[in-house]
Amino acid sequence: MDRLRSIQHLRALAALSVVLYHACQWSNAGFAIGAAGVDVFFIISGFSMWMAVQDRDLSIKDFLRRRVWRVVPAYWLVTLILTALALAWPRLFPHVYVQPLHLLLSLAFIPHTDPVGLPFPLLPVGWSLNYEAIFYLLVAASLAEIPRRRFGRIGWSLAGVALFGVIVRPTFYLFANPMMFQFLAGAAIARALLQRRLPRHGAGWGLLAAGLGAFFYLSFFDLYGSLWRPFLWGAPAALIVAGAVSLEAQGSWGRSRALEGLGEASYSIYLCHWPVVVALSQIVGVRQPWLFVPLAFVLSVAAGLVCWRLVERPLAGLWRSPPRANPTPGSAAPIPTGSASMRLD
Repeated sequence: MDRLRSIQHLRALAALSVVLYHACQWSNAGFAIGAAGVDVFFIISGFSMWMAVQDRDLSIKDFLRRRVWRVVPAYWLVTLILTALALAWPRLFPHVYVQPLHLLLSLAFIPHTDPVGLPFPLLPVGWSLNYEAIFYLLVAASLAEIPRRRFGRIGWSLAGVALFGVIVRPTFYLFANPMMFQFLAGAAIARALLQRRLPRHGAGWGLLAAGLGAFFYLSFFDLYGSLWRPFLWGAPAALIVAGAVSLEAQGSWGRSRALEGLGEASYSIYLCHWPVVVALSQIVGVRQPWLFVPLAFVLSVAAGLVCWRLVERPLAGLWRSPPRANPTPGSAAPIPTGSASMRLD
């Protein structure tokens, strides 16, 4: 299956946004809106998974196997390295609490509170992967349905998860909240793309400008809440993804080898940046943001690229299936785009 360049570019920008957010957070330099990169990731994840399930020959087992090989090895490796570093040099990671149960629950992608009561796994950025894991299970379950019922099955399942958080309140802060609907928004964008219902004739520029403008406006205000995040940050993220995809479908999205490469490594960058930022904050200090922020940013991206090169990319061949020379009619819906594109994860 093809992969849109625009999605790769947005992956790169979302990862860099989160890296910059954490670097600024530790040095009290602002840029809280950078955390919305996670919301962009959720929209993209919904988009990608809906494209994946268009393959009528895709089984539940194959889908889950691909997700496991795509997500688990790098996450486990970074988590275990962080665990070892925190045990060897606890002063470098004052907010990492290494306890056996906490570690096991983190590696199993089970949402839980850490030893001080916060809703984070041992590698804190892994909280978003817990959301992803639940979404993957719901998508896998939808494969038991006939294709035309899958979107509804996913939507109702996500609604059920959000409702569960309202009934069982402690789970709201762990995973069962409206943020789950961001996956559905991404799936809806992919569905509209395949059905050729995205805006045309340059309207994508309007969607893109509206999303970016909303983020720019929100950056000046301290507006945030778990309940409202899907609307405050998720809606602009959806506009950006929809606009970018619409533009590429019309052949109006350019190339960028740098963003394409960073997009490929975005997952590794996301995983590696937090330990780098935290360790650097203890080594060089954060009293000089002009030095700490760019240094943390560059070293975080570099660590992510190394992880991608040595771990993530070699493992990619274990879960990516070779393209079929003669695909079964209807087995994979084509991506309507006027430009060359790459594979979709």
